[in-house]
Amino acid sequence: MALEPTERLEYFSDIILSRMLTSSDDRDLIITQLQPEVFTNENFLIYSVMYSFKDRGIVPDKEFLNMYLSRNTKLITQNPQNIEADLFSDTGDDVVSSFISATINKLVRLQGEDYSKQNIDLILEKFRIDFKTIYQTKVLDGAKLILNDKLQVGYKTYSGQEDSDLYYQEQMTKLNTLINSDASEGFVDDTIDGMDDSSRVMPVTVSDFHYLDFLNKHYGGIKTGYFYNIMAPPKSGKSKFCYRAIHTARVKYGVNCGFWANEGGRKKAQAEMRAIHFDYYYNEKQGEDYAQLSGQDILDDNFPSQQYRELEAISRADLFTNPNHGKVIFIEEPLEIEHYIHQLTLATKRYNLKLIVVDYLQLMGSKGNKMSKNERIGVAYQQTLAFIGKYQVAFISPSQFKQEFLKEIDKGGDVDTRLGGGESAEIVRTPDVNIALYGTPTDIDNNKLSLLSIPSRVARPFEKRDIYVDLGYCFYSDINW
Repeated sequence: MALEPTERLEYFSDIILSRMLTSSDDRDLIITQLQPEVFTNENFLIYSVMYSFKDRGIVPDKEFLNMYLSRNTKLITQNPQNIEADLFSDTGDDVVSSFISATINKLVRLQGEDYSKQNIDLILEKFRIDFKTIYQTKVLDGAKLILNDKLQVGYKTYSGQEDSDLYYQEQMTKLNTLINSDASEGFVDDTIDGMDDSSRVMPVTVSDFHYLDFLNKHYGGIKTGYFYNIMAPPKSGKSKFCYRAIHTARVKYGVNCGFWANEGGRKKAQAEMRAIHFDYYYNEKQGEDYAQLSGQDILDDNFPSQQYRELEAISRADLFTNPNHGKVIFIEEPLEIEHYIHQLTLATKRYNLKLIVVDYLQLMGSKGNKMSKNERIGVAYQQTLAFIGKYQVAFISPSQFKQEFLKEIDKGGDVDTRLGGGESAEIVRTPDVNIALYGTPTDIDNNKLSLLSIPSRVARPFEKRDIYVDLGYCFYSDINW
């Protein structure tokens, strides 16, 4: 016999909570998508406790749950929309005691259930469908009651045609916030919110541009809450620019970084950072004068001598094991639009990431063919900007100039740098900071690139200027001679 929507909803909510109690990945996913108000009775209480401690990663056991509910009885007594006060009236106990006992028993049962074979994304979607059906029915019933009589909601009384329409709009706006992590806050009264700085998050510098002092002064380093787009022609140092930024973040600033190394792969990225650190550890930090190693040298195990091999082993150990350094978390997943933000969210929450590099967003793929490549890239850039604002991370992604744009530059004429993006206008329009590197193969052989000013939302334009580069060990510097 088919279950009614309310029965299915309880079944799905049991699966959701069981998966949250037994899987940190599922917990991190679900907690960003559902508000406590979508659950009822024991499940409402269990989820509310986990939601209250989501930033600390606390998962309640029965002792903790008993302590928390005993000290926060209002969670039971003052949530009539989610708690059926007479549900356990036949036990003879008071409402609080009976709910605490039942909730502890429910927690123990859910911890012992095995729903590991269930597809959590599918379960969440089914849950949303049934929740919407039930919620919308209640809202329509309430709107009809207001139209024909009146309805008390909290301290407010609704009555008549206008109130009926208002109630319906308010409740449907609330629905989006309950089951959609990307929903907005509805309507905000600025006479209340305008003087409140409690939710204001100030940007924090988590990396910088190393010896590119001009960029450090111009942008103030690399900060959380900002999207940095590094534009360059193919094979002109944009990925290596990112390797340098990650090395600076983990070594100088001691922060954890996320890296989706879709372009070159994890081993190449690690080899490049080892080359950077060899120079940093001996020449920059200790004042030695060793010849630089390239990432390719390290990747190929091609050292100039045994001495260099042994020296690099020491600097390698310092890079990866020094407790004062941050770590790099490589996201070893297909770069696909369907799960892209989900993977970023999991990594950011689990490892407290402060800088994320995706190399690069123009390679965004898809499991299906619902969107064209251009649409996919545009959506990825927009989703990324929203993610950065929500989680306050610094984000860097390189991108390539369009071939037509390169041809115009090579002619030596004036060009509109705003038109330099590739498949989507979002490549230039969406990031907060656009930094362009340009040079011919001959320029690069002669250790030279040019910085081009591309209009950005948060930075003043600047004149074209040449910089010194050595892409062998990802070195970029102002020219001061």
